[in-house]
Amino acid sequence: MKYHVFIAVLWLTSKLPLGVIHVIGHIVGNILYILPNKAKYVSNRNINACFHDQSERFRDTLLRDSLIELGKSILELGPMWLWPTEKLLSKVIEIHGIEPLEACLQEKRGLFAATPHLGAWELCGIVGSSRYPFTAMYRPPRIAALEPWIIKARERSGARLVDFGRQGLKEMISALKRGEVVGILPDQEPRDVGGVFAPFFGVPAYTMTLVSKMARKTDAAVFFAYMERLPWGRGYRLIIREAEPEITNPDEVIAATALNQSIEACVQACPQQYIWAYRRFKQQPEGSPDIY
Repeated sequence: MKYHVFIAVLWLTSKLPLGVIHVIGHIVGNILYILPNKAKYVSNRNINACFHDQSERFRDTLLRDSLIELGKSILELGPMWLWPTEKLLSKVIEIHGIEPLEACLQEKRGLFAATPHLGAWELCGIVGSSRYPFTAMYRPPRIAALEPWIIKARERSGARLVDFGRQGLKEMISALKRGEVVGILPDQEPRDVGGVFAPFFGVPAYTMTLVSKMARKTDAAVFFAYMERLPWGRGYRLIIREAEPEITNPDEVIAATALNQSIEACVQACPQQYIWAYRRFKQQPEGSPDIY
């Protein structure tokens, strides 16, 4: 039943203008802020942990604004998955920082495009795969029936999706060695690949080591990209940043810290658009308190 409702919502929202979608998302976000719910609880715990040195008013305002942006993010899935590629790309009205990335590709050097769960992160893959040979790492969803939808949506602009299994990692390495782009979500707790604890906004976070290891192995560059959502349905701004230089340090903790610092730099630019409802600190070092 939930699956059919979700698909119906996807189809309905795909028929609406972006401005209307954002208005509805704003309403949904305010409801999430007012009523008790899991997204509000987890977001509040994350924000309090990451911004404990800020005022209560700051944290509460960020909580409300982040839930509003979460509402927009949920309602955007219709366009992100079902709109024609050309229509989606027309909504990206600004791109900043792409020149160093393209210089690497011109040198036939592979690169990681690391996209945190910030803003309209699904759209980063659409832009990347419409411009360059693009392999995207993904993890099959918990609802198996959604997997064909996700694959079709993310591959429709030319991306090739591979999972985190052994064969997927081999294909990722091959793509990097061919001088192509590999897209990855760097702020998920690793399950299928190695990880270490490294600070994220000062809080220990179990952090993937895959990007750092593969960048060292293949001499790939690492860039971070996020798609900032502009107000009033105006569209999106793509921001690309080079990773912190220590991201390829042989010391796994130093490299993971650099990865998290790179994510932090993106989040600090528009913290309300980060998906604080994700339990980023689910795993903690032994003896540490449970944040949730």
